[in-house]
Amino acid sequence: MHRTGSMTPYESMGWSFTSDDIPLEILTETFFKYVTGAEWGALLTTSKSWSKIAIDTGLWKKIFDREGLPYFDEVKCKKYRGNPGKVPQISWPRAYQYFNRNCKLFPGKKVKETHKLQLFYKKIDGVPMTLNHAGTLAKNPKEGSEGIAACELALDSLNGPLEAHGETELGASFWGFTAVKSLEGIHEKTIEEKEELVKKYPNYRLHRLVERSIVNFDNLVETGKYLDGEMTSTICEETVEYDDGDGDVCDLPTSMCVTYNDEGLYLDNSYDGKNDGVILLREFY
Repeated sequence: MHRTGSMTPYESMGWSFTSDDIPLEILTETFFKYVTGAEWGALLTTSKSWSKIAIDTGLWKKIFDREGLPYFDEVKCKKYRGNPGKVPQISWPRAYQYFNRNCKLFPGKKVKETHKLQLFYKKIDGVPMTLNHAGTLAKNPKEGSEGIAACELALDSLNGPLEAHGETELGASFWGFTAVKSLEGIHEKTIEEKEELVKKYPNYRLHRLVERSIVNFDNLVETGKYLDGEMTSTICEETVEYDDGDGDVCDLPTSMCVTYNDEGLYLDNSYDGKNDGVILLREFY
């Protein structure tokens, strides 16, 4: 090892070397075990040679696993759901930094305590991702996944949301940070009050139904558990026409419960919104 003009974060410990001094296998198998994500990220700014190593996606995913940062990527998708095809690239160091920020939705907590990084995929095995396809996948879980066994209730879905939005495709694949639970203190608020509350959080929005189905099912097949530890129903962006039987027709927001069963998905209409949560999504590029 030798001293160079470009200092690493470990000078204070008496270390002085460049990445060229150490074989890559030693860096990844030995040295890597003793650094935190924050220290590994600091290497990005020290030199070009360190940066080439510190940017490695595989190493960052190991850091995420080691530090318990929740994510569902294309590797897990292939294991539990199917092949998502080409997925957009993201900066894993920047995602790590975001995980360690203060959470705006839940004051006093970090993002890593309240969010999950999720890949939202356009297709699975070449089939466009829709609500109807999510139901098909739910009834036919891949071997090795938790699948339907993770569901505890058998509930009948209302036909309205599925008829109106069952074939609506996700569109382009993207990454997002989804909150793992509903905003607090909102269950007695009306739909209108909840929709106004969402506007207070710039860069966040409600999920679309197909997005929520991806989040819910992916967590079930990977862990066998509900993302928030219970079956929370959250309002989504879409509306569905509702006839109260007295000749009055209106558009009501749809809500989605995390439950899947042998009939597929459980969807519902938010009649007054008081029983539904508000779980938000932030797209990440």
